[in-house]
Amino acid sequence: MNTKLTILHLIFFSLISFTTLSQTTDLDKLNLDFEIMEGNSAKDWPEFESPGYEKGLDTLIAFSGNNSGYIESKKDAKTFGALSYYIPAGFIGDKIKLTGYMKTENVSSDGYAGLWLRVDPRVTFYNMADRQIKGTNDWQKYEFELNYSSGNAQAIVLGGLLSGRGKIWIDDLKVTIDGKELQDVDKMIELTPELKLSVIRQIQDSKNDLDISNEEKLQESLTPLIESLGDKKIVAIGEDTHGTSEYYKLREAITKRLITEKGFSVVVLENPYDDIEVLNNHIKEEEISKLMRKHLFSIYQTEEMKSFLDWYKIDSIRSNVAFKGMDDSFWVSHELLKDKLSEIQDNEILQLIERLNDAATFSVRKYNRKYKKSGKKARNENELGAFTYQIAIDLNDTLESKGLLTKQLEEYLFNIKNTYINYFNLANKKPIQSRDEIMAERIAYLAKDPDSKLIV
Repeated sequence: MNTKLTILHLIFFSLISFTTLSQTTDLDKLNLDFEIMEGNSAKDWPEFESPGYEKGLDTLIAFSGNNSGYIESKKDAKTFGALSYYIPAGFIGDKIKLTGYMKTENVSSDGYAGLWLRVDPRVTFYNMADRQIKGTNDWQKYEFELNYSSGNAQAIVLGGLLSGRGKIWIDDLKVTIDGKELQDVDKMIELTPELKLSVIRQIQDSKNDLDISNEEKLQESLTPLIESLGDKKIVAIGEDTHGTSEYYKLREAITKRLITEKGFSVVVLENPYDDIEVLNNHIKEEEISKLMRKHLFSIYQTEEMKSFLDWYKIDSIRSNVAFKGMDDSFWVSHELLKDKLSEIQDNEILQLIERLNDAATFSVRKYNRKYKKSGKKARNENELGAFTYQIAIDLNDTLESKGLLTKQLEEYLFNIKNTYINYFNLANKKPIQSRDEIMAERIAYLAKDPDSKLIV
């Protein structure tokens, strides 16, 4: 076994300075209002051929300014016509929103009009197919928001579309990411060969060896790393493999020192949230190995994790440190919530709790049979999961309105909502969130406390 490991402990902090950059001035000249001309056409709005549709620039009708884009069907219109605008991506953010104005004239009942947005390659797509605009309508504002994947997005393509017969105009489109204009959003920068070499040199200059031959040398060699992390809000400790003893030993040592020396107050595992809550509830009474087998993923069934939990369960540690999970919680979250509310004698809340438990545990048939008089039936598992999500929202709002929403209850309900959000998305034909996105939202929730410092 190697007794010396090289840790490039400044790699993340070195790269941060290379991965964010203010947008170039070209983004100030986006032609989303059709006002920048190139000959007789709107600049950057290519006129692709669409059989049965005429598309172009209207200089007489506009929501604001002098121009708008239009699509008009011809006699042989059978499919759809679309106006499209391309923006190179690479922006850093979580949510992308398209806002714009549209005017319609005699859009046929067998077709529809809408704005559309696509993030390539295959990140997200929406075309208002579930909000179809038909008939004749004066200028109206439309907008929608989608998930945006910073690491994957390469291009943003948007515009307006007409399916069937009729005519539409679009104008004053705007794209924002996390509520910011594109020119104000940080952007991933492409690493040129020169920049890559500079990063490599910074890493080489910043590395230091960790000596794990004995405990004293390990702690001594960890000190530069601990000092570099002390002022951070969130520290994510990765791994090269699942179950490698050296890495688990390092994670345990780093975690303990960040807690005791740098005031870190939350430890988060990639493990079901409710499992960790149950483990916490029984950590003083039950044997640690038994709790680990019942409530931790197999990747945490290690001597190093047992050593950490034996240390964590000391009263003085547990009083200052929260131990949390960030994965989905399908198992007993609803039961934990029910136990917390067991002493509340409020019929409205008790009914919501019962319904939440039933939606989380019943089959579709059993749930529909019990609530057949409610007027809402679940047609499939997705809709039943969507009911669970909505009931959690209703319960949160009801508790808040009655002054009964504690921090613990809010956290339980937040994790239930996050667990069932994709059932709601599927039932309502919305883009689903990835597991990583949902776990990141849980981290963000725990980090919203200004005094918290997280180890993930």
